[in-house]
Amino acid sequence: KMMVDTIPPAIRALSKMHYVNVGGTGFIVYQASSDSVKSGIFVDDLFFPGFQTKNSQEGHHVCYFAIPHDVKTNPKVHLWAKDRAGNESTGSFYFKILKKRFPKERINITDRFLKRIIPYFSFYPLNPTETDIEKFLKINRGLRKENSAVYYDLRSETSPERLWDGKWTRLKNAASMAGFAERRSYYHKGKRIDQQFHMGVDLASLAHSEVQAANHGRVIFADRLGIYGLTVVLGHGQGLASVYSHLSKINVELNQEVIKGEVIGVTGQTGLAGGDHLHFAVMVNGVFVNPIEWWDGHWIQDNITRKLALLNK
Repeated sequence: KMMVDTIPPAIRALSKMHYVNVGGTGFIVYQASSDSVKSGIFVDDLFFPGFQTKNSQEGHHVCYFAIPHDVKTNPKVHLWAKDRAGNESTGSFYFKILKKRFPKERINITDRFLKRIIPYFSFYPLNPTETDIEKFLKINRGLRKENSAVYYDLRSETSPERLWDGKWTRLKNAASMAGFAERRSYYHKGKRIDQQFHMGVDLASLAHSEVQAANHGRVIFADRLGIYGLTVVLGHGQGLASVYSHLSKINVELNQEVIKGEVIGVTGQTGLAGGDHLHFAVMVNGVFVNPIEWWDGHWIQDNITRKLALLNK
């Protein structure tokens, strides 16, 4: 006997209101039928997996998703589920994407800066006959792209269970030196030579300041990472991760569990850093999002905590 299953799984949203900033994080609580083996949210071609809630007998799931900073106008956002037989189904839900403007910055690259940082990248294949500015461009473009792939691959290393709790902490007594999704134009001797996006927030305090974990999590990366220098990445569960870069010292090991506020490293200027500071970033399933939202207790209450309360009803 052979059973042919042609009935797609059922999926529907439980949370009602979803306001998401461009470059920000969205969160949804939804229900998927028991025959679904994979489900989540699609934002255009980007897939954000959902996670079944603990002790749920009714197919309740949660999903964090991102609206990328460079998203096209009116992206297609929908729920999606798939069963063992390969049947797929989609579902709509109410959402509103709020437009956001991001800063621009001009960065002047001096010969003195190049002489200081090029030797740091001796591990990267550079042609000795090239000029320092040609080497810089290879690093700023090619190595940056390789590093971004490493970050994206870490999306599968986060726990299927939520580890974080409450408002995320910020580097103590630090000033913001650069913003999220800042469009950086690089100039050398008055000529624009490159343009890149800054996918985090730069925070500067005293040199060699202690860096605290923004929330509870597990170390999923602790090593040197190209242009970001010494870097720690914490997985906070269900696709969420936080990044701490340009460190002068790493105080934690891979797979170590940390609590909010625990010292995980010391600020520095490793990688392409122009001075001692912390590059802090947040990722949702490998996509960088604005960290400022996660520092805001009201945003967390309105966009996540209230929706999680639906699971207790």
